[in-house]
Amino acid sequence: AAVPSEADTNELTPSGKRDTTRYRVRCRCGQRMRVYRRHFGRLHRCIRCKSPLYVSQDSVSPPLSSKHVKQLRVFEDDNVPAQWETGDLITEDFEVIARVGEGGMGVVYRVLHRGWGTEMAVKCPKVEVDRGDGWLESFDQECQTWIRMAHHPNTVRCFFVRRLGQVPRIFAEFIDGRDLYQQILTGDLYLGKDEEKLARMLDILIQSARGLHHAHTEQLIHQDFKPSNILVGNDGITRVTDFGLSCLASSVRPLASDRHGIVAGTPLYQSGYLAKLGFNSFKSDMWSWGLCAMAVFAGEAYWQYGEYAPAILRGFQDKTAERKDIPEMPPELYRLLWACFQEDPGNRPASMDAVA
Repeated sequence: AAVPSEADTNELTPSGKRDTTRYRVRCRCGQRMRVYRRHFGRLHRCIRCKSPLYVSQDSVSPPLSSKHVKQLRVFEDDNVPAQWETGDLITEDFEVIARVGEGGMGVVYRVLHRGWGTEMAVKCPKVEVDRGDGWLESFDQECQTWIRMAHHPNTVRCFFVRRLGQVPRIFAEFIDGRDLYQQILTGDLYLGKDEEKLARMLDILIQSARGLHHAHTEQLIHQDFKPSNILVGNDGITRVTDFGLSCLASSVRPLASDRHGIVAGTPLYQSGYLAKLGFNSFKSDMWSWGLCAMAVFAGEAYWQYGEYAPAILRGFQDKTAERKDIPEMPPELYRLLWACFQEDPGNRPASMDAVA
């Protein structure tokens, strides 16, 4: 049997029968429009005022009969579960569209703010991870630095943090695309002719450097810059995300750590200055950016600790010669990485703007 299309599937009732009823939906401007079940669960625009209009089973007339209604799980603030399912209504404001990612520390969902008509990405920390006492308050405070950061085309906006089910959830801008780690892992970053590949790789690195520079002008150190925190949108724009570990800084300050004394961040992309002295600075983010550039041109992060970047770079060209599908790193970029990996931060480029 032929696999039903998404439109066909949306017209099926919970019992598996097709619902061909015409429904009506009304926009805030008063305009009425006809819709079918295949329009449910999607964002449309009013034919008169062009405002976003979300069509759901509870916004149409005539009301759906009980045999046509899919029973939705609706949760209030206090009883929101740790794990969400597609179709869940969270406090009646947010409808869960999909689960889009998961890491060791949290899960990311794609939701629709039904009042704003805006899709968002919601990062939910895993409650089973032991972070020690007082982590909720610390997490809230750290996220406020991201929320206050001015908008820039190469950074992801954070709208607000809201406690649901006693767990803080980060509501950020949803970017239609994939992160750089996924693009490297699947090989999609290396599709096309060598000229196209090289242009794409350098463009992503330049845009991410500009995003970091903006954060630094806002006196924010990222602290966990890595390919999975670089979102490559389908619109061609690269954005830096996940500033949840960011700290305010004037020039240099101690790196935030958890209650067990473990330095925050990812060892694969951690700077040598940070690892040795336990201090973080804007130049630490620069070191991490250089490691991301090496991962892009190697097709993987084949090292274990980013603090050894200078030694890794010495043997980099011999290591990557076996990857025929990846363009060779330009000599200019190779020299730039040497500058980014200087042990003395004062000998590195002046800023991420200069790197870009």
